[in-house]
Amino acid sequence: MKVELDITMLLGGISVLFSAAVGLLVWRLQRAIERREKARTAHMVLIVKGIGAAISLGEACAIAQRDGKPNGATQKALEYAQDVKHAQKDFLTEQGVQKLF
Repeated sequence: MKVELDITMLLGGISVLFSAAVGLLVWRLQRAIERREKARTAHMVLIVKGIGAAISLGEACAIAQRDGKPNGATQKALEYAQDVKHAQKDFLTEQGVQKLF
């Protein structure tokens, strides 16, 4: 009877350790997925802003060409496009560095 009790306890202990290991693995995987999802969302926001900046710049250039002279809207659209471009570059650089370490 004593041998059976020890084997039962051993199997119970092994199953608890196995469950804990699987739980830890699932938790780490979930954290990695959440980080990727946040990065993906931030990247999509920057892409949408980039599209808006390109449209604004194109519209301002078309208006300036139609009127035969550049205006303040052209300069503002160019500055906005440059800001978005730099934000995208900074974001992608940060993501690349995070993947290295």
